[in-house]
Amino acid sequence: MGQFYIAADNCSGPVSVNDAFVMEAWGLAQNAETITMLADGGAALTEALGLSMDNGNFGGLRSQHYAMLIEDGVVTALQVEQPKQFEVTRRRACWRCCKETGAP
Repeated sequence: MGQFYIAADNCSGPVSVNDAFVMEAWGLAQNAETITMLADGGAALTEALGLSMDNGNFGGLRSQHYAMLIEDGVVTALQVEQPKQFEVTRRRACWRCCKETGAP
């Protein structure tokens, strides 16, 4: 896997296979000025994680939905949603994961 860096501590936010301009617009439309919107325009991160999926004519290359906890540059938890489910990426589930692992 290649190297990816996010220069922040305790950073949480959505990663999407979109460019930075789309992510900025999405954040503004959702009044999410305090959330870091992470763009994966070329899907390099998504593919390196093995979490890409091809939706064909309905969106092309996209990312599966997942929640990931990274501590000191190491993935300590990864929860991948089942298709058409939204359980492990809900805010409460992410907080529970952080609490269970002792993350801040």
